[in-house]
Amino acid sequence: MIDITDDELRARASKITHPEFIGQVVYPAAREGAARCGPSVDCKVTIVQDRGTGRITLNYAFDDGTLVFGKLYSDELVRHSFQVLNGLWRVGFGNDQPYQVSQPLLYVPEHRLLLTKAVEGTPLTSFVGCDCPELVPYVRQAANWLVQLHKSSIRVGRNESLWQSLKLFKAIRRLGKAAALVPDRKEMMIEMVNTLCDRGKQSRATVHAVQTHGRFHYEHVLLDGSKTTVIDFDRSLPSDPAKDLAEFVTMLRLRTFKLTGSAEAADAPTRAFLGEYLSHLPENAANLAIHWGAFLLLTLFRHVRRPDAQPSRRVVRFCQKEFDSVLSGNPVPGIGVTSTN
Repeated sequence: MIDITDDELRARASKITHPEFIGQVVYPAAREGAARCGPSVDCKVTIVQDRGTGRITLNYAFDDGTLVFGKLYSDELVRHSFQVLNGLWRVGFGNDQPYQVSQPLLYVPEHRLLLTKAVEGTPLTSFVGCDCPELVPYVRQAANWLVQLHKSSIRVGRNESLWQSLKLFKAIRRLGKAAALVPDRKEMMIEMVNTLCDRGKQSRATVHAVQTHGRFHYEHVLLDGSKTTVIDFDRSLPSDPAKDLAEFVTMLRLRTFKLTGSAEAADAPTRAFLGEYLSHLPENAANLAIHWGAFLLLTLFRHVRRPDAQPSRRVVRFCQKEFDSVLSGNPVPGIGVTSTN
C-alpha cells in the first residue's frame, strides 16, 4: 500500500540529497563506519529511477569512486527488504561468493530509505532478445543463483497461499476492467481463467514454501564473469518456488518476442534455465504450469485493454498461444511441464 503521494515522495527525495544529509548519514554508511563529516563532502547524486510507483532510486557517487544506491520508499516494505538482504548476506550471499545480493548498508526509518553498496556487473537484460552466445550460460548462472536462494534457510515475511502467489486477485481485477473495455473478448478471457482454475484444482502437489525472490527476472540479475548478483527484494516472501521459475521464463520469452517478433530465440535459454534448475530441485516445479499460466493471463489482461494498438494485439496473440502451450504441458520443445504429481 502506498502511504504517501508521489509528490510527497519527491519532496522527501530533496532532503536525502542535501549535502548535510549525505555527510551525516550516507558517507559514514558508504565508508563502513567512517566518522560523520560536514556538508562539503564531494558527492554527486543522480536519480536513477522514478516511475511514479512509490519508489525512487538514487545513486551517490563519491569522489573516491565509492558508489552507493539509495532506494526511497512510500511504504514500510523498506524494512522488509532490509531484513531479507541482511538475512541473505548472513547465510552466504555476501562478498567473495559466486551468488550474491547487494550489500545492505543502512536502513533509515524516518526517511524510509534503504542504502546498499553498488553492484558490479551487466544486467541480464542486455543479453535477452539478441544473438548473444553469453545468454545461455548466463541464464544457467541465474538458475543456479535461484537454486541457492530456494535452498537457503532464511524465512522472512508471511507465507503466501497458492491463491496469493498466483496473483489471482490482481488477475480478477484486470479481467473485470478488460471485459468492460473489450466486451467481445470477455468469453475468451473467462474461458482462460476457468482453464487455469480447473488445472489448479487438479493439482495434488504439496510444495513446501521457500524464500522466493518475488520479482525474479532479467532486470534484477547482474552478471560479472562467473559472479551472479540479484537485486530488489521488496516482494520476497516464503512461497511456492514455482512462482520465481514462472516469472523468469514468462518475462524472458515476452521480451524476446517484443524485440524479435518471435519467441523462438528464447527456446534455448528457456530450456537451459529450467533444465539447470530442475536438475537440482525437480520437486519445486510441481505447480510450474499454473504459475506460468497465471503470469501469462496477467500480461494478456493488461494488453487486451488496448485493442487499437498493434503492439498490444500482437502481445495478446502471443500470450494466448503461450498459454495454450503451457497448459497443454508442452511450452517449449524439449521441456514438459505439469501441475500434478
